Amino acid sequence: KIRVYIYKNEANYKMGEFHPPPWSKGVSRFSSKTVALFEEASKEEFFQTAVHEFTHLVFTGFFEEKKADAPRWLEEGLAMLMEDLAADSQKQGGWFKAMKSKSSWGVQPFEEFLDLTPEPNASSKDAGAWYVQAYSLTRYLFMGKGRLQFKVFCDDLRSGKPLDKALLSAYRLQNAEAFQTQWRQWLKQE
Repeated sequence: KIRVYIYKNEANYKMGEFHPPPWSKGVSRFSSKTVALFEEASKEEFFQTAVHEFTHLVFTGFFEEKKADAPRWLEEGLAMLMEDLAADSQKQGGWFKAMKSKSSWGVQPFEEFLDLTPEPNASSKDAGAWYVQAYSLTRYLFMGKGRLQFKVFCDDLRSGKPLDKALLSAYRLQNAEAFQTQWRQWLKQE
């Protein structure tokens, strides 16, 4: 069972018991199987945020089965990808649009990016840049390289394989540097 808290508005949500970061639209807590969100003017945006937060619970649960932690960038990236895929099919998702906008974010070298996570007090711009890169990396792995390979990659990571070995096993990429090179080429085409 999942407990869902829906606040009447963003102000109530931000003052509520979950203490979300100022740039947050929803939170999920795997330990208590809880999701908290607020009603938005757009039902589509509310639905997309709900999909995002539920993805966190499912993906964390997938890793938890093996007593492992999902890489933060991969978990967020998948949640954002599912959020975008839940968008009205007549529009492109907001994260995809942000990824295509070169002015909204700058690419961090992959090995450095792996050690980054936006702090709760980060500016919306800094947090947004991190989220867009996480989205972009995950979109590339999931849609650009193939869903079966993505499943193998996630299985390998949750089984404890180091990133380089998981990249080699699932995608035939020798290391994180090779992954970054291919991802950047894909990103230019997108």
